Amino acid sequence: MPSLGDVRRMAGVAVPLLTPVALREAIDARRIFQARGLHAPSLLHARRAYLSRVHLIPPSVDLDAGLIIDIGANEGSFSAAVARLAPHAEIIACEPNPAPRERLRKRLGDRVTIVDQAIGLEPGRATFNITAMDHNSSLREPRSEEMGALLDDAGWEVTERVDVEVTTLDLLVGDRDVAVVKLDVQGAELDVLLGGTNALARTQAVLMEVTFFSHYEADATFGALHARMVDLGFELVAMAQPALAGAQGRFAWSDACYARVEKDLVTSPLAEGVGVVEQP
Repeated sequence: MPSLGDVRRMAGVAVPLLTPVALREAIDARRIFQARGLHAPSLLHARRAYLSRVHLIPPSVDLDAGLIIDIGANEGSFSAAVARLAPHAEIIACEPNPAPRERLRKRLGDRVTIVDQAIGLEPGRATFNITAMDHNSSLREPRSEEMGALLDDAGWEVTERVDVEVTTLDLLVGDRDVAVVKLDVQGAELDVLLGGTNALARTQAVLMEVTFFSHYEADATFGALHARMVDLGFELVAMAQPALAGAQGRFAWSDACYARVEKDLVTSPLAEGVGVVEQP
C-alpha cells in the first residue's frame, strides 16, 4: 500500500508548492534540514524530503557520512530525497518489482546501487504479488477485497505474480555499519527484521511503514513490529500522522522511526519543534 508520504506526493504532483499548506511544509522542512547541516537544493526538494519522512530521522544520525539501505524503494522517492540532502551518502536501493525498479534505474541509476532482490527472512526464491497500484505489491497476499472496499480503491487487485530472488538484510549488509534502514515492504517487515538481526545491531535508525490492522495475509502490524524493535534495542522516537481509513476514520498506517538513543537525551524531532507525532 502507498505510505502516507506516497499518498501526499501523488496528490501534490501537479501543484507541489502552490497551496499554503505545501509552502508551509516546504519552509518548515528547509529550516529543519538546515539546522542539521543538510541543504536541499530548493524548497521543492525540501518538501519532497519532508514527504519522504527524512525529517523523522534523529539529527544525531549523520546521513552524509553513512550507509543508507532503502528496502522497498519502489521508484526511489526516499533515495532521491536523501541523495539531494546528503550528496556523500552511500545508498543501496532494493526493489524486486520490475516496473518501478526500471523507473528507479532511470531516475537514480548513476547515483545509487540498485538491488533487484526482495529482502526477507532467509535466502531463496518466492512469489511476488504485483498489484494494480504497484505501491501495494508484496511478498504477502494482499487482502484485496477488504482493502479495496475500505479504501474505495481498486489498486489492491493482484494483476501478476512473478518469481523473485530473496536475500536477507544480514547478507546484503555483511559486516558494515548502517546509518539508516528505510523499510516499506507491504506486510513483510517482520521477516526483514528477523533476517537482519546482525545488521540491525550495527544500525543507528530504522524508518519503517507500520499498519494498525491487517492489510495482507500473514502480515505483522504495529504491535508485533514495535515489540521486535524494542527487543533489538531501539526506541520509537518519531511517528508521522497516521492515515485514516473508512467511515469511522480508523488509523490505517503510518511511518515510524526507531533509533538507538542514550537515556535522558532528546534526539527526536521533538527537540526541533516538530513533535513526536507529526501534525498535518
